[in-house]
Formats: sequence, structure tokens, C-alpha cells
Amino acid sequence: MELEGHANDPDKLLERVSTFLTLDLPYIMHGEPGYNVPAMVNEDGTVNAEHPVLQAMAQAGGVKGEAIINILQVSQSREDAWRLVQTADMEYKAGTVGMSDYYAKAPSVREEVSPIRSEVMSQAEAANQRVRDLEASLPELEAAYFGMSRVINAPGAHLTMSQEDWFRTAEGADEALEVYHQAQRELVDAQREANDIAHRVLDEALLVKEQAPLRLDADNGTVFNWKQSEREVQTERAERAMRWLATMADPSTIDPLFATVRLHNTDGYDGRGGWSGGSTNAFSARSGWETKTYVHELGHYFEERNPGVHEAAVAFLRDRTTGQPDRKIESLLVGMGYDLDETSRPDAFVHPYVGKVYEDYRATEVVSMGLEMLYRDPVGFARDDPEHFDLVVGMLKGLWNQQPL
Repeated sequence: MELEGHANDPDKLLERVSTFLTLDLPYIMHGEPGYNVPAMVNEDGTVNAEHPVLQAMAQAGGVKGEAIINILQVSQSREDAWRLVQTADMEYKAGTVGMSDYYAKAPSVREEVSPIRSEVMSQAEAANQRVRDLEASLPELEAAYFGMSRVINAPGAHLTMSQEDWFRTAEGADEALEVYHQAQRELVDAQREANDIAHRVLDEALLVKEQAPLRLDADNGTVFNWKQSEREVQTERAERAMRWLATMADPSTIDPLFATVRLHNTDGYDGRGGWSGGSTNAFSARSGWETKTYVHELGHYFEERNPGVHEAAVAFLRDRTTGQPDRKIESLLVGMGYDLDETSRPDAFVHPYVGKVYEDYRATEVVSMGLEMLYRDPVGFARDDPEHFDLVVGMLKGLWNQQPL
């Protein structure tokens, strides 16, 4: 297999690897003297660093090379490998433009916005410590309650225990349950306090003096088939979400031509609702939507209207997930209403849905889930995925929107 001459030509290299896969995969993995193919995997299970595919990949470098190496190492059949290589090719072509620029720009963006994340964490540290202490105490409190509950509810307990002991244990179980519930309430309060502090820090760091002219147009949307009470609730929640984005986002990120967003009611239609882009520029809302859902859908609006933001989101997603297998979201989030054809590469994101796969990367959930987490749980977001946190804060500050990558 002639690979060495293509070391600096990833497209040709992928073509040759694809041709190589017309052989049975065991020939790749274990070698075949008749085909003059060396083994990729040694007898002890280690990788053969002298394998021509791996050597050529190392010379070519980049995400694409890493993806193909991973594919050849983990695939269990020729068909599986062929499918994954085709996927890698699609991903590479979809994201070739901008990846090098993303890698070049991301460090400076993180340097500028990471102090905001650090301030969020340091200001909320006392409340965060209280959260950690309460979370650590809950299993023991729960066990204490269930331990006494099992004693008094055991078959024949009223016969084997004296009446006095049974009632004493029952009272102890009630007290233990109340202590457990009180700790849960305190945990909610501590989490709320930490997030309130985080929001104050974000307000100070991001609050813009001149807000973008972002407004909701419910009158020209299709909300007439909601009951008046639901229409008022959903309109207020949508407006609250839009006020939040308008105060957080640099005005340069809001296109005045699309600053008016309509509100549609999609109750009675199939699907979960969502964002309707293009010239529609509307929430396709459902009864019961919360403010965080509107914030999430505004993330799609924000990504769609800022090409640089979209390309940064795609680059971030590719950087974190290229070479990982697709997994059905329904299997990751059972019973949550996801379609069987929805897939994700969950990586170590704060939520598996962040890694949702859209054909040709026409959209992502990177911005929408990021804004939702920033609104709903900024402390958890900053703690659990600082890279994603910094990316989204940088987007709000307008650091990615000036020009497409």
C-alpha cells in the first residue's frame, strides 16, 4: 500500500485508507503475508507503531488522521470500518475550513474570558462548599431512614417487636425522613444561592450598556389557539428569555434585520417544538415550556445569525468528538421523548444532547445547550465543562462573531 507519498495530502491519504479497507479488516489488524500487509496490533495487544497507516497518519497529523487511526483500531468489521471512514471524510470536509483558525483563536478567547469563570467559582465558593457538604450527607441520611423503615415494615415486625419498640422506631423513621427532606430543601437553597451569586458575576461581566433591539412579536405569531392564561404565561416566559439574551449579548451579535422574533404555538403538531429559522424567525413553542426552553431555542437563533459563532461551535464539537461513535440519544436519555434516529457523541459534555449530530453540521446544540446551562446552572456549567463555558461566554461577548472562521 503506497501511503508514504500522501503524508501531506490527507484527502488522498483517506482515499488510500478507504481502498485498504476493501481487504478484510483482520488483514489490517493482524497482518497477512500474502498481501504484504503488516499487523497493526501486536500479539500482546499493543499498537504496531511501524504500521504504514499509523506512520502516514502521524506524518499527516490533524483531527482527521486521529479519527482514522481510532477507526482502524476499534472497528470490529470491514463494513463498520468503511462506514466510519466515510463519516470521518464527511466530517473532515464539513469542517476543514476554520479548524486551524479555531485552534489559533481559541486560546486567546479563553484567556480573555476565563477570569469571568474563575470569578464565578470563587465568589460562589462558600455556597458551593455548602452544596458539596449537603450532597455528601444525603446518602447517609437516606440510609438512616430506610434502615428504620425496613425494620418496622418487615413481615411480622409487630409480632417480633414490643409495641413500645415498634412505635419508637417508627417515630425515629419519621424524624429521619424529615431530616432527609430538610437537607434536600437546604441543598436546593444552597444551589439557588450559588447560582444567584454566579448570575451577579455574569451580570457585572457581560451586562451591556446598549442592549440589542431584540423583541417578541406574539401578535403576528400563531398563539391564538392557546387559552388566554397559557398565552400570557408563554409570552411572558419568551420575553424574559429574550431580555436575558439582550442584556448578556454584545449588540454586534444581534442582526437588526432579525431582531423581531415571532411566537408560534405548535400544540397538536408532531414533534417537540423548537426553533424555526430562516425567514420564519420564530419560536415553535408548546404549552408548558419554561423560560430555560426559550433560552435554549434562542441559542439556535444566535448560532444561525452569527456565521462565526456557528463555525466556532462546529469546530469545538469536532475537536471534542471526532472519531467517537454515534449513539442513539434515546438510549442515553431513556423516556425523554427523543426520536430513534437522533444520535449524539456525548463526550464528557455537561449533557449528552450537546453532542447531537446534525447532517453536514448544518446546526449544533453547542450554543443552545450552552446558553441554557449558563442561564439555568452557571456554577455547574463552569465547574463541569470550563472549556464549553468559556466558548459560550466568548460568543456572547462577540469574540467569535466578527467574521466566519
